[in-house]
Amino acid sequence: GRFTNYVLARVDRYLADLLFEQSFAKQESLFYITHSGTRPAHGFHIEHMFARNEKIYEQFKNDDGEIDEKLFNDERNRIGALILLKGNENIRASNDIYIDKFSSYVNSGFIWNRILTGSINKSSLTSCANPIVNEFKSYLPDSNGLLTIDAINERQELFFRLIKEIYMF
Repeated sequence: GRFTNYVLARVDRYLADLLFEQSFAKQESLFYITHSGTRPAHGFHIEHMFARNEKIYEQFKNDDGEIDEKLFNDERNRIGALILLKGNENIRASNDIYIDKFSSYVNSGFIWNRILTGSINKSSLTSCANPIVNEFKSYLPDSNGLLTIDAINERQELFFRLIKEIYMF
């Protein structure tokens, strides 16, 4: 939990600096973000974009029509399928599908979440000299209101590229 919070916040702080945007990750200390999970109203919490929901389970059915629980849990817990939310927003989002969580992600205060929804200030993107911004991609809900597994795969790859940029000298 704490390590995941740290890595997500660290990437978000990097993105905020890169794009000259505001983020909770710049406003709060990384220590507070990683240690505030016991404070539901004011802390920072990990949000699983693949919630435990019957519609989402449909994406994880095997050839026999049964839910592949292992595949679901593996995909659900990938870093590309996780974001940070502040306070009770994670509780409000609960087990909703992507379309119902979309506005929470847009207004979350984290750059990584706003990339997902395409709500980054366009001038921040065009004024950034780092070519990684060309790899930022937003994801609208599919026809069922869901986020696809392919979207998670692409976000996972982008996340690892960002980690390399942060920790490469």
